[in-house]
Amino acid sequence: MINLANANVQMLHLNCISAFEYQPKIFHNTIKERRSCAFLYIVSGEYKYTFSSGKFTAKSGHVIYLPKGASYKYEIKSSQAKCMQIEFDCLYNNETAVFSNSPLIITENANAEIENSFSQTIYLQLTDANGETLRITANMLLLLSYLLDKLKGKNFSSSYKSILPAIEYMKKNFTGKIYVKELERECNLSASQIRRIFQKELKLSPIAYKNTLLINSACNMLKGDNTVSEISESLGFDNIYAFSQFFKKHMGVSPKHYLLSI
Repeated sequence: MINLANANVQMLHLNCISAFEYQPKIFHNTIKERRSCAFLYIVSGEYKYTFSSGKFTAKSGHVIYLPKGASYKYEIKSSQAKCMQIEFDCLYNNETAVFSNSPLIITENANAEIENSFSQTIYLQLTDANGETLRITANMLLLLSYLLDKLKGKNFSSSYKSILPAIEYMKKNFTGKIYVKELERECNLSASQIRRIFQKELKLSPIAYKNTLLINSACNMLKGDNTVSEISESLGFDNIYAFSQFFKKHMGVSPKHYLLSI
């Protein structure tokens, strides 16, 4: 089992085991080496979690990450508690992946986007609609992105910190051409050092990282009212054909087919 606090979401393989909404009937419990990862959205009630490295209390609107293999105790303070839960396995290079060693609050104020991810995943688990797996994965990736935002800045190695200027620069300029000299200037490192650290920390080359930023942006824009032509131009592609080929290479489907599956 590996801890992936600094992992890139696009490198992960997710398998949704189950998703459900329920009112808890067990109000005190001890969990030893949890069998799968889970996202828990507290609709109502108060939950107290205790584990070897600390404790916290979560209330309505909180979203919790429960890592596989974690041991902890929980106590539910309200008999009217209600929650939504997504159980899943997460693999990275065919190894079980976790993002922390103990339960973690992702956010204290779940927005409509998060609520919809939970409710839609629960609904899709009960149907056989076309594109079900893709939509469930998209919802889980969204929740993972909130988890990674929560972890941002924590437990970063010194080598990761050394390429942070390049990462921030690429986030701001990924729609245009990015030259190695620009990254060298940002980090005060050589091109070979930058490539080596990117591969070590992100398991991606700088070019692959830039492509990941493009794909993430394209997927988000396709969920809005943007046309494929507008997205292509906005992301700096010469034409729609070049964008469509790029998108299909990385996502396995064309932008139009991806749009139909959302």
